[in-house]
Amino acid sequence: MPADGSGKGRHSLPDRWRSTWPWLVVLPLAVAVPVLLKAALEGKGPTAYEGSDWSNLLTAVLLATAFLVLGNLVDRGSQRRARAAADAGLLRAVGSMNTTRARAFANTEPSVLRLSAEARAALQHYPFASPEEQDELIETIRRSWNDLVFGNLCRADALSNSVWELLDAGGKALSSLSTELAGRVRGRKQQADLQDLADHVNFARQVGADIRQVSWSSRAGADTRLDESSKLLTVRRLEQLYADELRVIKRWNALSDKIVACDVELRSLTSALGWHAPWYVTVDGPVVKPVNAKCEELREAARGDSIVGGESLPTYPQPLRHGALPLGLRPDGIAQMTPLLSGPQATVCVLLYELKKDGRRETLVLDGNHRLAAAVRGLQDGTAKAPVRVLAFRIRENKQVDAAGCSESRTGESWEYSGFTPDIALLRNGRLLPE
Repeated sequence: MPADGSGKGRHSLPDRWRSTWPWLVVLPLAVAVPVLLKAALEGKGPTAYEGSDWSNLLTAVLLATAFLVLGNLVDRGSQRRARAAADAGLLRAVGSMNTTRARAFANTEPSVLRLSAEARAALQHYPFASPEEQDELIETIRRSWNDLVFGNLCRADALSNSVWELLDAGGKALSSLSTELAGRVRGRKQQADLQDLADHVNFARQVGADIRQVSWSSRAGADTRLDESSKLLTVRRLEQLYADELRVIKRWNALSDKIVACDVELRSLTSALGWHAPWYVTVDGPVVKPVNAKCEELREAARGDSIVGGESLPTYPQPLRHGALPLGLRPDGIAQMTPLLSGPQATVCVLLYELKKDGRRETLVLDGNHRLAAAVRGLQDGTAKAPVRVLAFRIRENKQVDAAGCSESRTGESWEYSGFTPDIALLRNGRLLPE
């Protein structure tokens, strides 16, 4: 695979082999058959074969080879035309799906229902398309279903029965088609990508189904583990679910299903008050300054925040807690999230990391911090327009994964974290670099 990650040439060797191996067989046979036949006949003594007979035989062999070459050239041309048509179809489909997923994320029900149909139509072109377009289609469909999880399926119990049934049926049909194509395509990578897409869609469908079931049960309103969704949740699935969302420094390959456990929970907003945010401040007299995980000035708009109440705040390397965020911290980002917390079954989706520290469990919110902060503030100051709950995708440590800490060059110019995310090391140990 090229260094730029484009994937060009990824399937070139198998493609060339499939188009070349017939010539490696036919051409030697075209030469060997007349020679072997002549040798066999000469071994039996005088024969009726003369020069004209050998000429006719050679002419027939050459004509057959010429027709084989011509047929192969025509077939190659038709394959190129089919690939070009498939690529064009996928380009149009991906563009349409990107528009539809944006509308679906804004909770436009017709767009939500259209996504699966557009994805199934696009997958019809998949076997004939180029590797680059195949990869882009798979990624677009996966991201579309990520948007459905964060924007629609997290509040599936607020959808009408008819909309839910159509949405679930569309996802089931999409998953079935992806599995069917995985059994038809030749490339191992294509097979793995299609089956993984089917598993991803089934996980998203299960999240919606579990939320609807919990809402109708006696467990409604209580902290509840979504058992069936949790069975399907793996580190790989979380990495794909948060491919576009997670902004902290992270190394997914530092995690595995052997050293962490993943599950899905519906939590009350009050349970989030003790969770940590990956946000830090330093206090120098009256000046409170937000900093990043390296205690450096932020490279975003929040670096100019006017934070109040510095004398009572935990300072770097201790992260702030969601139940005690100071006024003036990231006000614009939090204010933008507030309008999204109205409506039926308002739900905040978060990615949690739960670790052990001094014999107790501590929870760090890796993603969803601005929206969670807006919900908590509405709860604390009484301005919330509707009850808000939390859909938590949780990673729980079975074994410490950040023991190696960080590495830094002598000049301090290069810096690489060797665990999952440096925020975990700060919360657990109060430092980044090993002693």
